Amino acid sequence: MRLKLLFLFSIVSIISYSQNRSKTDSLYKVLSFSKEDTNKVNTLIKICNNYYSTNLDSLEKFASQAEKLSRKIEFNKGIASSLYYLSFYNEQKGNPNKAIDISKMALSYLSSNNNSKIAGKLYGNIAGEYLNMGNVDSGMFYMTKSVQVQEFNHDSLGLIYSYIGMGRVYDDQGKYMKAVSYYSLALKIAELRKDSSEIAYSYWAISRPYCELGFYNLALKYDLKSIAINERLGGNFDAALGYETLSIIYLNGFKDLNKAEQAMLKELSLCKLAGVEQRNAIIYSSLANIYLQKNENDQAEKYEKMAIQFNEKIGDKNEQINSLLNLGSIYINQNRIVLAIENLKKCIALAQTIGRVDYILVADSLLSKAFYLSTDYKEAYDYRILEDHLKDSLFTEKNKKGMIEVQAKYETEKKDKELALQKANLNEQNAQLEKQGIIIYSAFSGVGLLVVIITLIVMINRRNKLKLKSDEERKKIEFKNKLMDLEQKALRSQMNPHFIFNALNSIQGYIATNDSEEATALLAKFAKLMRLILDNSREKIIPLENEIKMLQYYLELQQLSYTNKFNFKIELDAEIDVENIGIPPMLIQPFVENAIVHGIANKVEGGNIILRIKLLGEYLQIEIEDDGVGRERALIQKKQLDTIHKSVGLLITKERIDIFNEEHQQQIKVDVLDLKDEKGNSTGTKGILQFPMQHLYN
Repeated sequence: MRLKLLFLFSIVSIISYSQNRSKTDSLYKVLSFSKEDTNKVNTLIKICNNYYSTNLDSLEKFASQAEKLSRKIEFNKGIASSLYYLSFYNEQKGNPNKAIDISKMALSYLSSNNNSKIAGKLYGNIAGEYLNMGNVDSGMFYMTKSVQVQEFNHDSLGLIYSYIGMGRVYDDQGKYMKAVSYYSLALKIAELRKDSSEIAYSYWAISRPYCELGFYNLALKYDLKSIAINERLGGNFDAALGYETLSIIYLNGFKDLNKAEQAMLKELSLCKLAGVEQRNAIIYSSLANIYLQKNENDQAEKYEKMAIQFNEKIGDKNEQINSLLNLGSIYINQNRIVLAIENLKKCIALAQTIGRVDYILVADSLLSKAFYLSTDYKEAYDYRILEDHLKDSLFTEKNKKGMIEVQAKYETEKKDKELALQKANLNEQNAQLEKQGIIIYSAFSGVGLLVVIITLIVMINRRNKLKLKSDEERKKIEFKNKLMDLEQKALRSQMNPHFIFNALNSIQGYIATNDSEEATALLAKFAKLMRLILDNSREKIIPLENEIKMLQYYLELQQLSYTNKFNFKIELDAEIDVENIGIPPMLIQPFVENAIVHGIANKVEGGNIILRIKLLGEYLQIEIEDDGVGRERALIQKKQLDTIHKSVGLLITKERIDIFNEEHQQQIKVDVLDLKDEKGNSTGTKGILQFPMQHLYN
């Protein structure tokens, strides 16, 4: 079950709905006394905002009135605002193309002010529709415009939802760490605004990519924070979204079907309390999925039918198709093949009306399975062929645009090179014509001397090159051997026996207490960490994304080994492309280990570690900050305890950096700062590494 993120600007109004419901009556009174002017349009728009995602029919009614009046009095901003709500109405009714057309029409009425706040919302809505339709490129284009408008207006609230929208773009691309960085930006702004509802929403958004990455403990942490704030604020609908995520975490992460069921039922009850019905179909389908996994097929069938009925009622074709697919799958599991085929064919017919080839593809696959189980092998084969054809067409369509862009780029570069070559040849010809007389005269008079000089130069150069080549090859071999030795030492340092023993001992503890699910999850993380360390050790340069994943697993397991004595977070600048930027492997972990072993471990009450990754000109700067005891106190405690632990990892890292800096013009820079308060007391340590920027792709 994949988490379905309700789209950004819709949430802005949903959050405010429970707070503003009491204002609706007073707005009705204002409306009854209003003249047909801009004030009346604005009142109608405010009423629309109160009905956002709660009463679609009322929303459509008042938005249409606002549009009609705005056109009558030629109030362009009013037309754009009313169309914004009508766009949302069509999106909720399962008409994404119409929603996009209406939003673009609304933008046309803002032609003189495309940087207005409403323009930022409209760009965001268009982006959301394209993302829902699977068009990530268009989604990215319009979401970027939304962010630019919000930044231009210094609209902090708008920026929160634009950053969350940009996070969703990367979420849909599977670039989850990039998504986290944008969600974290939204959280920072929300914290500056000191608005609890926005903080809760940002926490909720952050939990999503952590779910997808399999970091379920982190996902749980952020989601529970979101739920706690919303329950304290009395935001029933917002808390309901948190319980939906909680259900997914329990279902996919901890395989606890009972808790997943309880969380989903809690969401259903909170949505009813909030008077929000739009999520019912999704909740019913999610419950059906849970009951299906519990082998409670009757309950699964019951809730999926409820989902279909609700989607038919509100006219949401996308969710209706999804429910028909699920119901077909349920009937296949129950071996009720006739009903399965019937519902899957309905699904295909409905998907064809809105051009959802992706749904048709899944339905064809299920129909092939259904006919195979009914021993109708010809039909099973026919649907398998249809499935293969659709896969090919989807692949072709997806790659066609990219191929055209690459070809166009190639042709442009080719023409540019040809023009440059022609220009160079022309200049050379002109220069030759101007100097031709002088060159001919000089050539004849000095040819003998030139032959002698050239012969001497060639002989001297040849001898020097042979000597230089020999010296360079010797130095390269020495460098290579030393580097290989240091890389092996770095690998052994990262696979520290003490760390491995502690991690496995913690996992054994869960096994001893019969918590096999948690033990299995931790063992999987441990295996992934070891695999990443070994894979990274084979490469000279690795994507930053791989290093972040390795550090994430390492910190989680160390957190467990130290019985949650410290908290940690990884902060990543939004503009950093973690897939394209490369760094040498195994250089950051020793600094993180040092922060834990010498900083936090010596602190009685525990502490925090922050890993910051940011751009600094032509360098990538990575900071490892802890609020431990500091280097001076750590050294004293080390002497008192008479320990013999040496920071071998840091010594090896320094040698590797020295070799890197000898081989390259740009240098890796390292610094370690002692953090102190105003009184000069130690508040921790900050390690700083600056890597010269390296792009893996052009």
